[in-house]
Amino acid sequence: MGMLLDIRDLKVYYSTLRGSVKAVDGISFSIGKGRSYGLVGESGCGKTTVALAITRLLPPNGEVVGGEIRYNGIDLLSMREEELKRKIRWKKISIVFQGSLNALNPVFTVGDQIAEAILLHEDVDKEEARQRAMELLSLVRIPTERVDYYPHELSGGQRQRVMIAMALACNPEFTIFDEPTTALDVITQAQILELIKDLQERLKLTTMLITHDLAVVAELCDEVGVMYAGKLVESGEIEEIYESPLHPYTEFLVRTFPSIRGRKEFVEVPGSPPNLLNPPRGCRFHPRCPYAMEICRKEEPEYVKVEEGRFVSCHRVSRR
Repeated sequence: MGMLLDIRDLKVYYSTLRGSVKAVDGISFSIGKGRSYGLVGESGCGKTTVALAITRLLPPNGEVVGGEIRYNGIDLLSMREEELKRKIRWKKISIVFQGSLNALNPVFTVGDQIAEAILLHEDVDKEEARQRAMELLSLVRIPTERVDYYPHELSGGQRQRVMIAMALACNPEFTIFDEPTTALDVITQAQILELIKDLQERLKLTTMLITHDLAVVAELCDEVGVMYAGKLVESGEIEEIYESPLHPYTEFLVRTFPSIRGRKEFVEVPGSPPNLLNPPRGCRFHPRCPYAMEICRKEEPEYVKVEEGRFVSCHRVSRR
């Protein structure tokens, strides 16, 4: 199985008036063709920044200061913006942003917005683009007669489906879903997750799912990477991570949602995430970790392979 996306030692910093925020600070992972990779962690840990770096959509104060992002062997970071827009963005790699109401233009119909994405990237006329827009709406389970609806005339769940339709408009190989169920009620969340799962199987999509919810990752992903304070602390197959977490932070995440197997405990991660302007010395999780040792306060643990496809960054594991 070939690797579609390969990220090596990626570092993305934001310039602010108070200094440099190390939002992503040296992470590495790969996603194979046809696979689904979940990136999970608390708000502010750097998950969305990874997606914005892959698509080269970082805000003006954000900069990739180190590392590589390769897509099918192509170095995305060295591509000219014009070439990236023409060959990669939306055609090969697309992204579904969180907050569908804010992402859609309120003065254009949803059909026009989907058609515009097609017209910008493919050599088709307006009528064919409109027909494709209707097919895409049908694909995401929205009645085609709503092609002329404005965003405010649709429910939150339908708007999110429109965003998914737009992301799929140019038949991309790789789609990133950034918190796709944010601000939706639980029934609509379940419907969106079911839709994504169906699209993964029907279209043979390679996907990356960004979320704070390990239960969502367990539903949709083959592999998971756990991020904490700009670092990857653990990654591997979802079943292994869920059944036997190695990093203390992953352990907390697994225990923070109820189990269908009748587990009664419910645990909160103690403390608060660190300030990435001035992260803690050593392991960034050590101020919140119940197992912290002296070495954890002084030395940053290496991100090491513990078995095939399983990586972790923890002194406790490396000293076993």
